[in-house]
Amino acid sequence: QIVKQPTRITNISCTLIDLILVSNLSMVKTSGVSSIAIADHFLSLKSNSNLEHKIKTYRDFNSFSAADFTTDLVNLPWMDIIYLPTVDDKVLYLNELILTLFEKHAPIKTARFT
Repeated sequence: QIVKQPTRITNISCTLIDLILVSNLSMVKTSGVSSIAIADHFLSLKSNSNLEHKIKTYRDFNSFSAADFTTDLVNLPWMDIIYLPTVDDKVLYLNELILTLFEKHAPIKTARFT
């Protein structure tokens, strides 16, 4: 709740009856109550900050070379998978090979966007 002033005023009471609820207080630029009354009721107001940043995680393909990727893909030790005892081990090994290759050629990056 970001409004602190009363929003309804009568001859005998002042009451805060209108709420503005936010999940992230840092995103609120201003808030308050309008001095212009409609009957015995004031308007609540809020404006958002213009600096809304979003954090995104993505794979960066900017420097990706399909030729280098293919060369490394061919040279991975694929045959080692036949020596693993269980299907779960084989899947884990396969995932590690592929993720390691992608980490090298298209690393995961995190950036802030406005």
